[in-house]
Amino acid sequence: MAGLNTLRTKGGLFLTIVIGVALLLFIITLAFEHGGMSGNDPKVASINGQKITYLQYQEAYDATNNMLSMMNGLENSNDEQDMIHTVAWQTLLNEYVINPGFDKLGIVVSENERVDLISGQYVSPVISQAFANPATGIFNPEDVVTYLQAAEANAEYGPMMRQRYEYLVGEAKTQRLMDKYIGLVVKGMFVNDLEVAHGVDAVNKTYAGRWVGKKYSEIPDSTVTVSQSEISKFYEENKRAYKQLPTRSLSYVIFEVLPTDADRLAAANEVEQMAKEFAAAENPMIYAKSKSRESVDENYYSRDALSDEMAEIAFGKDRSTMLGPILKNDIYHLSRVSDLKMLPDSVAISYIVLAQNADKADSIYTAAVNGADFAELARQYSEEQASAADGGKMGVLPYSAYPEEFRENFDKLSRGDIFQTQLGQALCIVRIDRKDTPVLKAQIATITYPINPSATTEKEMHSKASQFSVAAKGSVDNFNAAASENALVPRVARVTNNDRAIGGLEDSREIVRWAFGAKKGDVSEIFTIDGNFVVAMLADAQDGEYVPVEGVAELISNELRNQKKYDMLAAQLNGKSLEEAAAELGTEVEEFKDIRFASFYIDGIGVEPRLIGAITAAEEGAVTGPVNGLSGVYMFVVDSVADNGEQTADKERVRLQAIEENVAPQRLNQTLYQLSDIEDMRVKYF
Repeated sequence: MAGLNTLRTKGGLFLTIVIGVALLLFIITLAFEHGGMSGNDPKVASINGQKITYLQYQEAYDATNNMLSMMNGLENSNDEQDMIHTVAWQTLLNEYVINPGFDKLGIVVSENERVDLISGQYVSPVISQAFANPATGIFNPEDVVTYLQAAEANAEYGPMMRQRYEYLVGEAKTQRLMDKYIGLVVKGMFVNDLEVAHGVDAVNKTYAGRWVGKKYSEIPDSTVTVSQSEISKFYEENKRAYKQLPTRSLSYVIFEVLPTDADRLAAANEVEQMAKEFAAAENPMIYAKSKSRESVDENYYSRDALSDEMAEIAFGKDRSTMLGPILKNDIYHLSRVSDLKMLPDSVAISYIVLAQNADKADSIYTAAVNGADFAELARQYSEEQASAADGGKMGVLPYSAYPEEFRENFDKLSRGDIFQTQLGQALCIVRIDRKDTPVLKAQIATITYPINPSATTEKEMHSKASQFSVAAKGSVDNFNAAASENALVPRVARVTNNDRAIGGLEDSREIVRWAFGAKKGDVSEIFTIDGNFVVAMLADAQDGEYVPVEGVAELISNELRNQKKYDMLAAQLNGKSLEEAAAELGTEVEEFKDIRFASFYIDGIGVEPRLIGAITAAEEGAVTGPVNGLSGVYMFVVDSVADNGEQTADKERVRLQAIEENVAPQRLNQTLYQLSDIEDMRVKYF
């Protein structure tokens, strides 16, 4: 396991050398451009009147998913699948929201500009970074020509190489269009003198003084009242703050499918027979792989890496002894020594990775074997840029962290030897830089046998879930009563149509999809989630543009209540000194120091941006307040203001202008999305 983790981190370079992110994104784009053109293809979304079809979206998702699987060598996790959906949707938004603006504004990239993006005076960063020399970081347009020539000459990988090139050129063109678009916006932005003056003060000035205050939570709620009409009025006046996505509120119960005593007894009998066969097996590894319910580790381990009990067997006199059966957390473990071998603890290598230029492998290998500078060869030819820049050095890794293709060569070769091997779709030329002195290591065949619920147990639990589902229909009261009768505590969840899981239940997207097709009060069918059975009820559905007043009434009530507490205290404190205010509030005068406009909190008070703003705007020496803070009422006096003079007006203007220009693209895109007519119905299908 440790070796696998190492391989996924530092050694993960082995698994990502086949293809780059650029190709991944290219395939996504292809899917979007060519998928889903049938008139009968159902609509999953609409963006500014443009129908996004099921096939179009599905092909994009599948292409992305397959590519990531190729890169990782593993099935994509739920989190990665969520990311795939996000990438697909974001690409669609850009295609139909951002890109049309180019045409409307007459923004184009001419043919001369397109050539310039690749080999002219203003080469696109997309191109220069993709084709830069990994050793020097320098881009040479001739490298692009060489790349295209290699694509034409390589029958197997040439089409893929050409597609990657075309994608990069397209990305460079799109980036140039976006630069022009953003440039128009940025040129219309400016920083005025008042902003500059305020910014200088915010950076240079620090404030110190005294304060007195009282938290609203310390004042009984019974001292003020908030009416329903006041809540309604506040809601209408601040309605934009309660904008929402369509949401569904769920109640759900989980019927856990766990092994029964009968299941444990049956498993014990199975393991007893298994132990007899395992102890007598001539090849423990083959037997373990045939019986274990989890994958069997075939790596070799030194004495220190094994448990004391296993080490005593592996490196003792009677290596045929079986360890176990050992039962822990409803899982049986049985272990036997399968093999002993002299192996190094760690190996260091340098390597050259060739995927797109695999046709050069033999000549590069021959040059390396005949004494050519391996590091220079790696810098010049290796397509794995991270190691290429360091002369191909991979560094020292545990022996077990390397792929089997490498280990087979390590076993028969020595330090300084060079070998060539296939790894996925890439050819690797490898030099052994270091190989520890081999030590005796043991391969342990371990059967891992969890006690699983039997088919009978699953059937009985499914029957209980079915009975619950019938009894729970009709009303919330029925649902809760059925839960109580089954000794279950309903869980609650609030989801949007883009959520892919609820309440910590992995891979529960199907429940979200059901919720958005159900009516309030509906009880779901039985869902199978992670081996358990789940039944849900739709408690509430919100499709309005705004959260209804009932949904935020408590929040509004709290805000209004605090406002009334402030009004009451302000009337008591107006015109008083800090000492008099402290006596009125039953508190003491405290000190503050080193407060800037950009301060986040005040010692002894906490997060109070309103108070910080008031301090930095107050007149020195004057009693200021009462201030209506987020959590309390405050009065203060600024006793001193220090000015370090570090920031000048010119520097501040440059800084503020840079900030405005940096945030402009994000603000622009967000505004365009908000102004667009977007209908997202993916929840019906995905």
